[in-house]
Formats: sequence, structure tokens, C-alpha cells
Amino acid sequence: MKGKAAVYILSAYTFIFFLFAYYPINRIPDSQAPVVLSALPIKVGDEIAFGNKEYTQGTPERIIVPSAGINLQVVDGNYDKANVSWDLSKDKAQFATVTSLPNTKAGNTVIYGHNTPEVFMKLEKLNVGDVAYLYTKEGYVFEYELKSTEKVRPTDTQILQSGDDIRLSLLTCSGLFNEKRKLFTFIFKKLK
Repeated sequence: MKGKAAVYILSAYTFIFFLFAYYPINRIPDSQAPVVLSALPIKVGDEIAFGNKEYTQGTPERIIVPSAGINLQVVDGNYDKANVSWDLSKDKAQFATVTSLPNTKAGNTVIYGHNTPEVFMKLEKLNVGDVAYLYTKEGYVFEYELKSTEKVRPTDTQILQSGDDIRLSLLTCSGLFNEKRKLFTFIFKKLK
């Protein structure tokens, strides 16, 4: 009886082995397997190869928009859920930390600021095709080109979301009593 049981058990293991070896469940070919960045030992500023593309990211430090005469330091901007408000500086632009760091792969980097002469009031001078440069603490310079402008509601959180493209979104107040928001959408051109 022991011999038959051993044969049955061995047969069952063999069957299971061949079942999973030849018919893998939900198996993605290695060439299509996604790279999980959080599992890699990387830090901000590292360059990583994705196929034929280099992946570079950095922490925003300065925004320059030559055609509008804007040259501002960028500091982190955080959302305060308790007060339902964003941090705001009187003389600096702010990086919305809930959005993507500037990078060469995909994402939406949102920089926001007051609609005052010291910060983003001069954005109104911009025309489609104008460029913006975002400098990072790691020494990278990301160049973007203005694609579009639009007025959005202050409650519109869609503007913070990322897509498949690489974007820079500049956001400031607009309207008679600053009750609206104006969004300037730039598309990534190159890394300098």
C-alpha cells in the first residue's frame, strides 16, 4: 500500500509541476514585465535606462519663463486637509508635492503661486510656443513649451493628475476676486 501511495503522490506532484511549467497563470513575458521603480535602489537625480530612453528626475529648485520675465525660487507646497488649503508663499513659486517630480518619462509636475507681480501675474503675457525652464537641485534643466492655457475651477483636481505625456503645469489665481484658477500647460521638449 505504501508503494501505491508514493506513486500517487509522485504523480500528483509531477502533474502540478507540468501544469504550472507549461501553462503559467497570468504570466507576463520577461520582455514586457513592468519595472517597479519603488523596488529599485534609486534616489532623486539618478539616471535609469528604460529601453532606449534614459529616465532622469529631479527636485524642482527654480522656474524661469523668459518671455514673461519670471525667475523664481521653487519650494515645496503641501496641501493641508484640516484647513482645506495649500501652502502659499508671497515671493516664491511652489511645487505641489502630490504631483510628479520633473522627469523624462511621464507625469505632470505642478508649480503654483500667487497672482501677484512678485510671483505669477506676468504669466498672462505668455503665448503658445513660449518656453519655460525648470531647474532641479541635482543640476538638471528641463525645457518645456507652452501648449495651452485655460481657466479652471479651484475645486478641479483633474489638473493634478498625470497622463502618458510629460507635462509642466503652472497654476495661479484669476478673476476679479481671484475666485478662479488659470492653468498654463507646457509639454516637455528636452533635458539640458
